[in-house]
Amino acid sequence: MRTHRLVAALVGAALALTTAACGETVTSNGPPTIAIVAKAFQRQFWQAVKQGAEQEAARQNVRAPFEGPATEADVEGQIRMLTNVLARRPAAIGFAALDPQAAAPLLEQAQQRDIPVNAFDSGVDSDLPLTTAATDNNAAAEAARRMAAAIGGRGTVALVVHDAASRADRRDGFVEWMRADAPGVQLLETWYGGGDPTTSAEITESLLAAHPDLAGIYGSNDAIRSGVILGAITQNPVGMGEQTVAAAVKAIRARSYRRSSTPASSGTTGRTSTARRSRPSSTSNAHRGTDHWPGKPSPATLCGVEPVARARLFGRFELCLGQTRVPPLESGRAESLLAYLLLHRSAPTPRQRVAFLLWPDSTEAQARTNLRHLLHTLRRRLPDADRYLDVTARTIGWRADAPCRLDVEEFEALVDAADEARLRQAVALYTGDLLEGSYDDWLRVERERLRHRQIDALGRLAALCEQRGDLAAGIEFAERQRRLDPFREETYRRLVHWYVARGDRARAVLTYHVCSSTLQRELGVRPSAETEAVYRRLVHAAGPAGSAPALVGRDRELARLDAVWRSAETGHGGLVLVSGEAGVGKTRLVEEFRRRCAAHGPVIADARCYPSLAYAPVVAWLRAPALRARAARLPAAWRTELARLLPEVLAESPDLPPPVPLPEADQRRRLFEAVAATVVDGGRPTLLVVDDVQHADRETCRLLHYLLRGRPDARLLVVATARREDVQDDHPVHELLTDLRAAGRCTQIDLDRLDRAETAVLAERLGARLSPADAGRLHEETEGNPLFVVEALRGGWTPGRPLSPRVQAVIEARLAQLGPQARQLAGLAAAVGREFSTDVLAAAAEADADALADGLDELWRRQIIREREGSSTYDFTHDRIRQVAFQGVGPIRRRRLHARIAAALERIHGDDPGPVSLQIATHLDRAGEVGRAVEWYVRAADAAQVLHASRQAADVLGRALELLGGLPASAERDARELDVRTALLAPLVVVTTYGSPRMWDNQRRALELSRAHGVEPAPRLLRSLAVSALVRSEFAEATEFGRQLRRVAERDGDRVSLVESAYVLGIAAFWQAGLQTARREFELAVQRYRPADHPAHVLHYGNDPKVVCQSRLANTLWFLGLPDEARAARDAALAWAAEVGHRYSRSVAVTFAALLALDMGDEEELRKQVAELTVIGSEPVSEHVVAAFTGYLTVLDGDPDVGLVPIRAAVEHTRGGGDAPGHHAVMLRLLLAACQAAGDDAAAAAVAERMLAMGGTARLWAPTARRVLARA
Repeated sequence: MRTHRLVAALVGAALALTTAACGETVTSNGPPTIAIVAKAFQRQFWQAVKQGAEQEAARQNVRAPFEGPATEADVEGQIRMLTNVLARRPAAIGFAALDPQAAAPLLEQAQQRDIPVNAFDSGVDSDLPLTTAATDNNAAAEAARRMAAAIGGRGTVALVVHDAASRADRRDGFVEWMRADAPGVQLLETWYGGGDPTTSAEITESLLAAHPDLAGIYGSNDAIRSGVILGAITQNPVGMGEQTVAAAVKAIRARSYRRSSTPASSGTTGRTSTARRSRPSSTSNAHRGTDHWPGKPSPATLCGVEPVARARLFGRFELCLGQTRVPPLESGRAESLLAYLLLHRSAPTPRQRVAFLLWPDSTEAQARTNLRHLLHTLRRRLPDADRYLDVTARTIGWRADAPCRLDVEEFEALVDAADEARLRQAVALYTGDLLEGSYDDWLRVERERLRHRQIDALGRLAALCEQRGDLAAGIEFAERQRRLDPFREETYRRLVHWYVARGDRARAVLTYHVCSSTLQRELGVRPSAETEAVYRRLVHAAGPAGSAPALVGRDRELARLDAVWRSAETGHGGLVLVSGEAGVGKTRLVEEFRRRCAAHGPVIADARCYPSLAYAPVVAWLRAPALRARAARLPAAWRTELARLLPEVLAESPDLPPPVPLPEADQRRRLFEAVAATVVDGGRPTLLVVDDVQHADRETCRLLHYLLRGRPDARLLVVATARREDVQDDHPVHELLTDLRAAGRCTQIDLDRLDRAETAVLAERLGARLSPADAGRLHEETEGNPLFVVEALRGGWTPGRPLSPRVQAVIEARLAQLGPQARQLAGLAAAVGREFSTDVLAAAAEADADALADGLDELWRRQIIREREGSSTYDFTHDRIRQVAFQGVGPIRRRRLHARIAAALERIHGDDPGPVSLQIATHLDRAGEVGRAVEWYVRAADAAQVLHASRQAADVLGRALELLGGLPASAERDARELDVRTALLAPLVVVTTYGSPRMWDNQRRALELSRAHGVEPAPRLLRSLAVSALVRSEFAEATEFGRQLRRVAERDGDRVSLVESAYVLGIAAFWQAGLQTARREFELAVQRYRPADHPAHVLHYGNDPKVVCQSRLANTLWFLGLPDEARAARDAALAWAAEVGHRYSRSVAVTFAALLALDMGDEEELRKQVAELTVIGSEPVSEHVVAAFTGYLTVLDGDPDVGLVPIRAAVEHTRGGGDAPGHHAVMLRLLLAACQAAGDDAAAAAVAERMLAMGGTARLWAPTARRVLARA
C-alpha cells in the first residue's frame, strides 16, 4: 500500500495572473527574498521544514528567512509576524496558517501587492495532486492543464468547489479544458464545500476513502476564502520546506514574465491581459450589495459611491478598510477614538477637544501627549491609515474622500423610514449597545439615545405585528423590548394581553410575576395600579405577593463581597464561596449583592446546580440574555464550539457548520476558549452566580478553573453558594477550591445564624412587632435560623403559641394553608426536582389551563415559588420547601407524576432530547418503567460522552445495569445488558484503567453474554479485551483477541479495526521478543492507517495508532540491529505526533524515544526527549516514568544518591505490572543503566540477575543483562 500524501500541483500559474505589482522580482538587486512563516519555530518538525527551505534556497540562489511563533497556540503572534513580513514586501511568502480566517485579510493584502503566497502544511494527507484556482475561467483552465500534466494525462479527478451558484467560471473552466484536451481524465461529480474549510476537508477525506484510485482533486479557494493561496503542500517536513521554496520561485518567475510581456497601456491581447480584464475589481457590480454584516440584512448604501470602509459600532467594534478586516485593536481607547471620528465625519474636530473627551481627568498637556501616542498606534495598526484619517497640527477627522458605511447611520436611517420591513432591518443591525465595553464619558449619552431608539423600534414593530394579527411575531419583539427595558410596565401589560389571547394563561401569569419581582427587587416599588388591574382581571387574585425577606445582620459579609467585586473590576478575578447550613440565608445574601452590582452595569448570569448532565450550569449562564448577545457576535468558529452546549445556536444560524467530534483535550480546549470569549472577553466585567455548587459536575469545575487561572487578568467574579457539610474532600468542587485558595483567588464567607437582636430586627421587617421577651422566645425556638424565622412568621406564629422544633413541621403547616389545586401543583413541581417551566407543568398537570394559572399564582403570592430571573421558569423559594412538598406526595402518585413529567419532557424536547436525556431517564426510573429508563440512561451516556464527561457516562450506565439486574432472565434482557456493557467500555477506560477489576468484570460479563447467545463480540469489546490482556502481560490471550478482531475487521471491511488489530498484535509480539512479527504488524498498522480515521481512533480507543506503532517500530528495529532505520522511524513517529497534536499519543512516542536513546547510548538525544517529557507533564504519562527518567539524568550529572531514589520508587510502583505492558521491565532497564552510570557494579549485577530471572517482558534486554553479568 502506498502512503498517501497531498503534493501540490501549484496554483502559481492561476494566481500569478492577478495584477498590481508591488513585491520583489528575480531581477531586483540581490537575491529575491522568500519569507517563510511557519506554525511554530522550536519544535523538531518545524526545524526540519526550515532545513529543507534553506537547502532549496541555496540551490535556487534566493534568501529564505524562516520564522514562527513560540507555540502553535500563538495565533496572534503569527499574525504579527505575517504583518511584519508584508511590510518588508518580499518576492514571495510561504505560510502555514494557524488560523486561516484570521490570516485572510493579510493574505488579501499580499494578493493586492502581487506577492505570491504558498500555503504549506495544509493538513490534507494524500499523494494526489491538488490544484487551487483563484480567479477566472482562464486561470481554472491553466490549473487543469497543470493537473493533467501532473497525473500523466489519465486517471480519475474529483472537484471540490465553493458552491453551485457562485464562482461557476472556476468550475466550468477546469471542466471544459479537461473534456476538450485531456480525454484520458475521467471527472467525478462536483462536490460543494460552501466556502467552509472544515466541510471541504471532510468531503476530501470521504472522496479519498470512496475512491482509492483517485488521481487528483481540484479545489477552488476553499482553503482560505480570499483565494490567494498559490499552492498546498503536505510532505515530509524537509521536503515540505524544499517544495515551498521551489514553488515560490516558480511563482516569482511567472510574475516576472507577466510584467515583462504586458505593457502598461490598455488594449494588450493575450491570456494575461484577458485575465486582468475579467478579474472583478473592488468596485465591480459583482461585489455590490454583498459585503453586508454576516447574517444581517444589507441596507441600501448611504454613500454616492461604493464605500472604501465599513464599521460596526454596535456591540464589538469592527472595522474593514477596503477588503481588509482590521484585526482587533489592542487599545479600547483607540476604538473609542475611531468611533468618535466615524460618528462625527461631517467636519474635523480640534485635537484639543478630542484629547479632552478621551482623557477628561488628565491635564491638557498630558491628554495631548496621550493623543499623539494613540495616533502613532493607529498608524501602525491600520493599513494605509493616512488614506482614511485626516490629521493636522490642529484638527483630526475622517477624510471626506474616504466614504464609509456605518452601521449606526444605517440603523438610524432605517428607523426613520418607519415601515415594518425597514424596522426589522434596523433592529437586526442593533447587535449590542454602542461600543460595548468602552466607558468613555462622551459615549454614554449617545449610547442611551441609540438604546432608546432600539427599544422604541421594537415597540413599534410589536404594534405593527398586532395590527396585522401576527401575535407570535409581536410577542417576540415585545419580549426583546422587555429584556432591553425591564422597567417599562406597558410592555408587560401588552405581553399579558397577548399571551391570554393565545390561550397561554400560565405564561401570562409568569409575565406579571416577572414584572412585579423586577420592580420590587430593582426599584423597591410595586407595579402601577393599571398593571395591578390587568393582573386582577387575569387571575382574580386577592393581592400581590409580599416582598422578599429582609436581609438582616449581613453588613460585614456584604462589605467583603463589595471589596472582592472592586478587585475583580480591575482585572483580579476570583471565586467567592458563601457557605453555611441550610436556611441560613446564603442565596438571599448573594441576591442582595447581585442587586447592588447590577447598578454598575456588569454582565450578570445566574445558574443553579442540580445532579445533571455535564456543563448544566454553564449552559444556564450562556443562555442569560447578556451572554447570548455576546455569543451572537463571536466569530463562526467560536459559535460552532458553543453549539456543543447550546443546540439552538445552529437553529438560529443555519449556515453555521456543526461541531465535529474531537479528541478530549482538543475539544475541551476549544470549548473552554469559546466560553471564555463569551464570558470574559466582552469588555464589561462579568458576575457569574451559581447556587448549590456542591452539585457541580467535574467538567464545570474544570471550566471555572480555566476561566479563573487560565485568564488571570479577566474581569470576572464567580459567586457560589454551598452547604458547608455537602462539600466533601473527594468532590471536584473541593479540588477547585483548594487550587484557587493556593493561588489567592478564592474567598470564603461562612454565614452563621442570627443572634437575638438580629432575629428581632428580621421579625420587625416582616411586620411582626414583638416585645423583647417574645423576640427572645422566637430566637430560642428557631435558633436564629433565618429560614425558620421567616417560615414561622409567615405560618402565623404568635407569642405564646408553641412552635414545632422542626422547620419541616413549620413548612408543612404553611403548605396546608394552600388551596387544593395549588397543593397538587406544588407536589408536581417538587417532583420535577429542579426549576420548572410552565410548559412542563402544563403538559404534566392533571388540570386545565385556568386551574394551572390560578395554582401557579397562588404558589407565587404565598412565596412558595418564585420566577427565575432571565428565564421563563419558576423554582421553589428554598430547597427545604421543595423537599417538604415532595414528601407530602404519596408513593403511588409520585410514580404517576414522574411518568407524566418524563412524557412531558420527551414531548417538549422531541427534536433534541440529548440535554434532558438524564432527566427523562431519572423520572422513568422513579416511575418504575425499567425498560424505557435503561434506554434513556444509554442515551444520557451518549450525550455525556459527546462532551467527554466519562465519569458521568460510566455512572449512568452503571445505574442502567443495576436496573437490568432486577429483571427476570430473558434473551431480550441479556441483549440489552450486552449493549450497555459494550457502551460502558469507552468511559471505563478513562475512569479506571484497562487493568482495573471493574473493567475486567465488565469485559468478562460481556464476553459471557456474547458466547451464551452466539453473538460475535463487537470490535470494541475484542479490542478492549486484548488491551486488558496486554496490561496483565497475558500475551497469548491478547494475541487471540487480536486475531479475532482482525477476522471481524477483514470481514466487515472495517479499516479502523484492522489498524487496531495490527496495533494489538504488534505490541503482544514486541513484549514476547517476537521482533520480526512485531515489525510486520507495526509496519502494517502504519501502512493501513489513514489520517481521516484519526478522530475515530482517538475518540474510541484513546490514542493514535500510527504514532504508537511507528514509535514502537523504532525500538523493534534497534533490537533487530538496524540503528539507522530505527532513528528514521523514531523521527517519523515524533513528527506525526507533533502533526496530530494528541497529547497522550505524543507522550508515548517521546517515552519510547527516550528509551531508544538510552539503549543506543545517545545521551544528547536522551536529554532532549526527557526534557520533552517534562514539558508534556504527568497527566498523560505516569508520573513515575517522568520522575525515573529525570532521576537517571541526575545520576549522569554526578548525584546518584538523589537520582536513584525515584528510579527505585518507580520499580516498586510497577512491581505488580504497572499501567501498561512492560512497564516494570522498562523501569528495571532504567535502574540497570543508572547503577552502571553510578559505577555500582554489584548493584548493576543484582538488577541484571533480577531481569533474567523475571523473563517475560524483560527478555528484550536479556542480552544487555548478560553482558553486565559477564563484566561483573
